[in-house]
Amino acid sequence: MAKKSAGIIIRTKNSKEQAFLIGLLDRLGVSGQVLTEDELLDLGLAKMMRGVDRSKRVDPRTAMKILAS
Repeated sequence: MAKKSAGIIIRTKNSKEQAFLIGLLDRLGVSGQVLTEDELLDLGLAKMMRGVDRSKRVDPRTAMKILAS
């Protein structure tokens, strides 16, 4: 049975460090992808949504108040 592959998210300090890591991954034959800040936020939101208790309901007005603040 094939092993599931995992992913790693690495936040670099600057563009020089990012270029170094991309070059290293290329030399190792490992695929990599640079994510935008919005894509990172989307991943965090998706992770948070997976852990939420879906058995409870929230009033839409309460949700809008929280989003507005």
